Amino acid sequence: MVQQGLTLSKLERDEEALQCFEEALKLKPDHAEAWDNKGVALDNLARCEEALQCFEEALKLNPDYAEAWDDKGVVLSNLEGYEEALPCFDKALKIKPTLCEPCITKVSPW
Repeated sequence: MVQQGLTLSKLERDEEALQCFEEALKLKPDHAEAWDNKGVALDNLARCEEALQCFEEALKLNPDYAEAWDDKGVVLSNLEGYEEALPCFDKALKIKPTLCEPCITKVSPW
């Protein structure tokens, strides 16, 4: 279900992707990647507060999940929570120095 959701996300079919991630979480509620991807789908649907809750859930399950830290930082930044976003990007880069998105987001003026 997670792979199907990722494919639907790439096709910008976020409502359908969200349903896949929710189904995956019904089967395995401790699947950090599914929580993170559900959060991304929710963010794409402009449901930012719900997205943040999903990233928190992913990080409870896997505190070293760099992509979830990055995704949380992106949403906080989009909500103009810049001070809250910076530590998320720093944590993502500390865990996975090759992760490019936090570097770009940290230096972007927008």
